Amino acid sequence: MIRFFSRNILFVLFIFGATLIFGQESSVTITEKNFLDYSEKVIEEIGNHNPLVTDYLDTLTLYEKSINTEFSIGVLNRVFGSYHIFITGDNEKALEFFHLASTTLKDCCYHHAQTARSLLGENHVLINSGLYNFDTTFFLKGKEIMEEALMISTLIDETELIVRSLDYFGDYYYYTAFKAMNMDSALYYYKKAEKVIETGDVIPYLKADNFLGLANVYRAIGNKEEENYYFQKSKEVCEQNNNFSTLYALYNDYAEQFDSTGNYQEALKNKLIAYEYVKKSKNIEFQNRADRQMYSTYKDLGDFENALLYYEKYNSSLEEMHKDKALKFQSALETKRDISLKEEEILKLEIRNSKTKGNYLLLLASFALITLLLSLWTNIILKRKNKALSQKNKEIILARLKGQNTERKRMAGELHDNLNTKIAAVRWQLEAIQDTVKDQEKAIVQNLVLQLNDVYEDVRLISHNLMPETVETIGLIQAINDLISKLNESDKVKFNLVTDLEMDENFNALSYPVYNIIFEMINNVLKHSEAENAWISISRNQKGDLKLSVSDDGKGFDVDQMKNGYGIKSIISRIENLNGQWSIESTPGNGTKIYVEVPNL
Repeated sequence: MIRFFSRNILFVLFIFGATLIFGQESSVTITEKNFLDYSEKVIEEIGNHNPLVTDYLDTLTLYEKSINTEFSIGVLNRVFGSYHIFITGDNEKALEFFHLASTTLKDCCYHHAQTARSLLGENHVLINSGLYNFDTTFFLKGKEIMEEALMISTLIDETELIVRSLDYFGDYYYYTAFKAMNMDSALYYYKKAEKVIETGDVIPYLKADNFLGLANVYRAIGNKEEENYYFQKSKEVCEQNNNFSTLYALYNDYAEQFDSTGNYQEALKNKLIAYEYVKKSKNIEFQNRADRQMYSTYKDLGDFENALLYYEKYNSSLEEMHKDKALKFQSALETKRDISLKEEEILKLEIRNSKTKGNYLLLLASFALITLLLSLWTNIILKRKNKALSQKNKEIILARLKGQNTERKRMAGELHDNLNTKIAAVRWQLEAIQDTVKDQEKAIVQNLVLQLNDVYEDVRLISHNLMPETVETIGLIQAINDLISKLNESDKVKFNLVTDLEMDENFNALSYPVYNIIFEMINNVLKHSEAENAWISISRNQKGDLKLSVSDDGKGFDVDQMKNGYGIKSIISRIENLNGQWSIESTPGNGTKIYVEVPNL
């Protein structure tokens, strides 16, 4: 992308230099509003697969050069992101352009619809192309992108963008590809999107897609009545608007429930309906996916003749997709070659028209100088943007942690000061009357007092775990040391703390979340490990990143089978909330080691 802009900017600068030397004049006048309107027109033509779309892109690029603001650069990058999604199919290139668009627009105009659209485009590529775990320093994680897009969309009160953002969250928690399956969360976000749809003017595609998501979630939780209701609503909207792609997804998702239960005949029945819709959609990628699914179902049924037929269709469509990409790539190469030839001709013309050898040398010197300065400028801008992006990520995490800590303090205070006070008052009243009641009722009152004591202690423990006072007063290391001392008073597991950090080491906003991570891991050791000894290690590396580990000599477990356990999920969720990394080493009979690394904020 940088090479693309460098070549075109150099060409403009070259003409500008020639103008100064030879006295030529040139001017282009266009406003940002004209540019934005035209960019939306180009995106519309991209969606329509207009064969002239490359001409529109060339014109839009020239318009951008005449404006040359951060806003126009960001919008142009967003258009190129859309071009690579729908025309070239190059998802990595699309992701690169959308990311450049969102970072540029966030710098110049954070609260703008174009910024939210760029973030949604970036997220769309991540969750629909297999690049969700695309892990480089240049790209945010998909969930963080969704959170930012939703925040901006809400602030600018753009109904369509709010619905898209909420729907992406629903997809994130519903589909297995994102490894965050949580039907309660998926239902929450889909229903929230539905409420926005009911109060605003939303395009039919978004309505149908939202109803599809609700039908899927209700199917997953076993609510047949609600599933049928939203299935029919989605189908009705799709049929009214010839939305064949969503109709394909609707029936195919419905068929998957029968695949999972081994009812392949019913699965086939619905996949055949889906297949008719996917043919009408004329979407090559969906057609390819449908052929593969039909092959799989026929194979499960033992109908190898039809399985072979669809397998051949699947391979044939794959070849067509590859051929299509190859033709587009060849066309792009030819276009680049034509541009290079034209630039070469222009350069020769300018040289031929030079009045003196001095002008010619000056022109070449100017060209070389501009090239050098532009290269330096590009490197500086990239470094600044990368540094600013990294800093913003840290600021977002710190702000979130501070907010969470404030809320934890409030909840802990409410539990301790209000709820426990009321429980204590009820207990005292029961104790006061237990000597005045009849003997047959006295046992009941005494039992109630004992139960209230248990509730009182449970609330007190929850309040303490939400916001341990010791962490704030004596620091994280000393708090962990004190916790281990209390644990070692029992004869269950012998805990050992290993650290080279000072007892008063300052962890700032990380203190509480790190304490909770260690507490959860200790709790897992006590509940499941059957260990005699356990070791907790806390240190920092040269970059200041925090390194934690908890290991034990217990019975161990099969890591693949236990990754879906609630305790492990809770720990992983807390770690990822800090942008941290984790790994687990364990085999049956050989103990367990959990490694955690949290970046220095």
